[in-house]
Amino acid sequence: IRGVLILLALVAMGVAGAIAWLAMNLNDLVQSGVERHGPDYTGTAVTLEAADLSLFSGEGELRGLVVANPEGFEGGDPFRLGRVRVALDTATLTDDVIVVREIVIEEAEINAILKSLRNSNLQTILDNVEAAAPADEAPTAETGEPLKVIIDRFSFTGGGASVTAAQAGTVEVSIPDVVLTGIGRKTNGETVGEA
Repeated sequence: IRGVLILLALVAMGVAGAIAWLAMNLNDLVQSGVERHGPDYTGTAVTLEAADLSLFSGEGELRGLVVANPEGFEGGDPFRLGRVRVALDTATLTDDVIVVREIVIEEAEINAILKSLRNSNLQTILDNVEAAAPADEAPTAETGEPLKVIIDRFSFTGGGASVTAAQAGTVEVSIPDVVLTGIGRKTNGETVGEA
């Protein structure tokens, strides 16, 4: 019995050590994962300045996400994101309806470069993502029903966009701030696509 208790104690210490290592290195793993696997989808360079995620609180933040232009397009990066923050209600993660307390998106910039009506940097990236993404399957709950979410607060602020065409030059616009609350509250959740 004593040997079994010692073995169980060693296993418990090993598991605790693995969890502690993961918690301490999670941000670096996410950052390197985005930068390593992002290009597999976009077909372009992808960089992330920083990640700050917590396994236990259900909160996470990404800062400085940049998707570079595809080959053959010169100009501003097609997509830059200053900051995105998500806070989940961890008590709902195993429920059929997951509650997202907050989604904050700040300083998103979109820069379209048009070579023609059907040939742009954004369309090229979208085509790459669609070709690399797995078949379109909606996330499902354990019951097999579509997974639903409630988003208590969604905030999009400080966004901007530009369109550059060889003959017309560049036109820049700011994107109005958007704040929405209670998405899916009245219907006890919306599917991810609907939300």
